[in-house]
Amino acid sequence: MEDSKQFVVSVDRGRFLRSFDGSAVSSTEVPSDALLLDYSAALSWVQRLRARHYPEAMICDGLGRYMSYERLQEVLRASRAQAASLPASREELDKIPVAEQQRRYRTDASFATRMEELEAQPRPAPGRRS
Repeated sequence: MEDSKQFVVSVDRGRFLRSFDGSAVSSTEVPSDALLLDYSAALSWVQRLRARHYPEAMICDGLGRYMSYERLQEVLRASRAQAASLPASREELDKIPVAEQQRRYRTDASFATRMEELEAQPRPAPGRRS
């Protein structure tokens, strides 16, 4: 969850942070048009906006729903479950059939990132036979 950009910031009811140029806050009514942030960046923006007289600033999910404690716990659980389903080593990656690897690579951004990390690691040289 910490490094996953899945949150938007509500500036006030029905308006979401799009950008900030140093003096003016730009907002949108469409959550998918808002600035997508990870949780810590969203929290930082909420604090900055509240200091700039936007007392209703809140963290929302990508659909624009306010993030309650229960929703945050759900996101954290889902994030942990997703991380647990990723291969932890080249050996685990090699056990997944190529067709499945390709499908997940195209459809799952976290799998694609993990696969690229594992592929970047050097493969150990095969043992020599005497």
